[in-house]
Amino acid sequence: MTTTERPLGLIDFVSRDMDIEYIGLDIFGTLLVGDACDDSEVYPYPRPGYKEFFDACKKRNINVIISSDAEPLTVAMALRDQHFPGILDYTEPNAVKRITNSGLFHYAIQCPNPNGMKDFEAWAYVYKELFGREINPKKLVVIGDTFSADILGAELFGAYSIFVPSYKTFCENDKKETHTHFYTPKHFSELVEV
Repeated sequence: MTTTERPLGLIDFVSRDMDIEYIGLDIFGTLLVGDACDDSEVYPYPRPGYKEFFDACKKRNINVIISSDAEPLTVAMALRDQHFPGILDYTEPNAVKRITNSGLFHYAIQCPNPNGMKDFEAWAYVYKELFGREINPKKLVVIGDTFSADILGAELFGAYSIFVPSYKTFCENDKKETHTHFYTPKHFSELVEV
């Protein structure tokens, strides 16, 4: 696939008529974003509209599962620092439990990222081992900020994807390919139609 070719599963939002059961949500650069143009990887702010996003997922009975390639402890600490509800303690082995108890996320599964592309098949396998239910790729939407890791990883798994580049992606000194021609700017609250 060339960088100008749009992946088949790339969508702009989860429409009302889509039968989606799961959202694989990346955290750093997707839910938590920053405006720094350096390589500090600091993502200090929740993306505007995140509360409405979670409300829409609840109304649609869509399970939001964290699909970050970061350790669950790192994710829990970042969410706690942004005062996400229910994440009061982020010590291991409670990190995943605290994330789950927040009421926003169904679960948190670290997504393997070999060679710069997330392995959603392995991620879904862990889910099946934990809950005894398979994740059908056609009922999954991956939301992420990294085209090669999130979007192409979802494409390989056969899932839908939504590309929401981190704010710093648009900085002039960013050396990464941005693929902004695949991005329709949307408020985070508009990613799931109720």
